[in-house]
Amino acid sequence: NNLIIPGHAHADALEIELHYKGIPVLIDPGTIGVYRNWNTYGGYCKATVAHNTVGIGNPWGYDRLDGLYEEHVKNHGKEFLYETSQKNIGRADTELKAFGDTGQIGMISAKLKTYADVTHQRTVVWFRDTGVAVVGDNLESSEEKTYEWYLNPIGKLLKKDNIFTFGDDLAKLDVVPILPKDTRVQILSKGDPNVPPYYLALRPDSERSVMGSKGSTRPYVAKDRWEVSTLLTLQSKAKQTDFLNVLIPYQQQNPLVSNPMGSKGIRLTGTDTTLLVAAGGNDTPTLAVDGVFGVARLDKEKLTSYALHNGYSLKMGDQELLSVKLLSEAWAPFYNCAVTAAVSLSDRRASINLATNPMDRGLIMFSPKIEEGKEPALPIQVSVSFKVDEKPKRIIALDSLTKMPALSNPAFDLKTDAIWQPDYHAKFYMRKELPFTWDEKLKTVNVTLGCGISQLVWE
Repeated sequence: NNLIIPGHAHADALEIELHYKGIPVLIDPGTIGVYRNWNTYGGYCKATVAHNTVGIGNPWGYDRLDGLYEEHVKNHGKEFLYETSQKNIGRADTELKAFGDTGQIGMISAKLKTYADVTHQRTVVWFRDTGVAVVGDNLESSEEKTYEWYLNPIGKLLKKDNIFTFGDDLAKLDVVPILPKDTRVQILSKGDPNVPPYYLALRPDSERSVMGSKGSTRPYVAKDRWEVSTLLTLQSKAKQTDFLNVLIPYQQQNPLVSNPMGSKGIRLTGTDTTLLVAAGGNDTPTLAVDGVFGVARLDKEKLTSYALHNGYSLKMGDQELLSVKLLSEAWAPFYNCAVTAAVSLSDRRASINLATNPMDRGLIMFSPKIEEGKEPALPIQVSVSFKVDEKPKRIIALDSLTKMPALSNPAFDLKTDAIWQPDYHAKFYMRKELPFTWDEKLKTVNVTLGCGISQLVWE
């Protein structure tokens, strides 16, 4: 149960950074400080609060802007901090849940234990052309925790209402919170005299800070644009909570106007683009999500892409966009067929991410059999239906955590020659043509997939 983030490593698991047209808008300020000074290096620069991820507040409930840091140190010891950094992160507790690059949409999801008793899953859906990112975080613990969602955007706070705007003359970032509804918001700006003294990047430029060896001092001065940032924290006290936020980068004026879409969703409308984002259980059929959250994009009023995180169906009005069903019913007590998926109609690509086989993780000892009491095991099969523009001529699939398949790849397909057939592992790297059925009325394709991550491309 000891801290195992060693040496130069920072407590920054599941952090994200964001650039827009090559311009940094969301950065990692934990790049300053020196090893000799724990207050500035270990207490802040390596700490979770200096990174764009989720941490936990202090157990006493102290406000980091209370101006009582010295008093807290006297009461709790010299290692007192206003937050608790991530701990106990090991490979056994880390799992890539989803990955996909469908062209218009990039998607990734990972889950790990960031504290001894806290599990964190972060899922990001990112639109390559606009830079918009939908960020979903699920936190779970057996005990109530003060979860803190951290964001370190470049520049100053420019506007604060239902949307937070940060930035400078070069670029800006709008943060649109959707969940949870009862968050406590706190914004720490550079130069605020109540900012804790170990928050080096946010202290005034004129302040002399201990930066070098013992006894030496020199002022920390922000010389580059990315060295001037603001800290946004969204706080939620619960055993389990979901954060859902939309990040919109731009230069002069936000091209997307935000309007509520039910109690758990937003509609972002631009000149040619509309983006719908909703959490599961939203009370409007505009985007109905049976899952954690869903996203749909329309360009010139035509559906071009959509995504679903950890769910069973996604509907836009009366259109069914995506649905899954477990075909191997004997596996129902042991296998959850919830899918995380991204589909780009304009690129004719899809990433379908299902859970791995429970047998692979030792979660069950005896698997269901095709014939009771006899081998082989019953394979896990999931029916996946998703909406496309027109009936495909063919669908190519590749089981891969890192890349998408090409419609034609002769060099890669050489591995399917007779010399490769006896190779047990061939199924893990062979491209294959998927059989499918087509529903002309719904304009949906139906395929049958097994466990794990499948990348699809169609003609």
